[in-house]
Amino acid sequence: MSKLFISYSRTDEAFVRRLAAHLDSLGVEIWLDVDNIPAGTKWSTAIQQGLRTCDLMLLILSPDSMASNNVEDEWQYYLDEKKPIIPILYQPADIHFQLRRIQYIDFHKQDYDRALEQLHKELSRQKITLKPLSAPPLVKDPATTPKPIAPKTSKVKFPLPLPEWINIPAGRVTLEENAGTYDIAPFAIAKYPVINEQYQAFIDDGGYQEDRWWKGLDQREQAPKEPSWNTPNHPRETVNWYEAMAFCRWLAFKTKLPITLPTEMQWQWAAVGDTGWNYPYGKTFETSKSNTIESGINQTTPVNQYPQGASPFGVLDMSGNVWEWTLTEYKNPDSNDNARVVRGGSWFRSQGLARAAYRHYSNPNHRRHRLGFRVVCSTTLSLLSAQAL
Repeated sequence: MSKLFISYSRTDEAFVRRLAAHLDSLGVEIWLDVDNIPAGTKWSTAIQQGLRTCDLMLLILSPDSMASNNVEDEWQYYLDEKKPIIPILYQPADIHFQLRRIQYIDFHKQDYDRALEQLHKELSRQKITLKPLSAPPLVKDPATTPKPIAPKTSKVKFPLPLPEWINIPAGRVTLEENAGTYDIAPFAIAKYPVINEQYQAFIDDGGYQEDRWWKGLDQREQAPKEPSWNTPNHPRETVNWYEAMAFCRWLAFKTKLPITLPTEMQWQWAAVGDTGWNYPYGKTFETSKSNTIESGINQTTPVNQYPQGASPFGVLDMSGNVWEWTLTEYKNPDSNDNARVVRGGSWFRSQGLARAAYRHYSNPNHRRHRLGFRVVCSTTLSLLSAQAL
């Protein structure tokens, strides 16, 4: 069986996981770094082995992938070895001149299903055996809307208290600190941060003992750290980035959905859309709409305590309470090379840091009583069909 190597920037992981899930359902064997590098294996050695053993590369084109030296090393290797590359345009980018001669498949302007059809045909042309596309993928993207509106919440009932999802339409986000402008594809985001009750289910299901949730991560925790406040509907804090990633993988497996941490671009778009507001609820700060140091509470609060602080889409707790981990690396010479962007401020910090556009970072191994997370699903939920736990 032919094997596909997916080369991408970690910023684009949500899209990559969605695409990989569809290809897996078609019978394609995928090599993806976060899934195929065993714990304890040297990263560069595993990547080299993956490049050698795979027959074809899917190269995800985006501004971050085109700026990545690691991604360039991967596709250069394939060019040198005269192995086929299929570029996948995810976000508009300044494409390297050596790649411009290769026709890409446009997942940016085209409907996802239509682009997937084209990829199916191209893979078949490359002599890769595929199951037929007899039915559309699990979810179709809704039409984009020019202004943020608050869609209805999609609730899926499980024995476990899973996220209440909010569908978020496509948009465009400009980051502070001259960090760029990005187009955002439709996705779904959890209405609230992950709460203690949800995280406890991960622990009880052997989440810290199961190797597969930690595969490829630079660090593995052997046991959870007790939260500072363990009320069931408070946000789970004192989890580091690696623990948040392991939880996402566990939940994705249990629900059969492409669940991961949000990119900071997705997070910001879900927080304010294109309203131009400083906070999810408006232009000016209001103590009654979020839990920051100004509230004087000096600890976390239930995730549904501030309904008036909802974003334009209806997402709650995006200002204050706990900082939220994102997938995005913080690219700054003054930060740790592995630092990850955190967003939203916390109960411990002031209103200025709880602005929707404020960019902060933390080392991924930090476990603090002001660090939590929420999850996203890279598909919208209008046609959702999921399996119960």
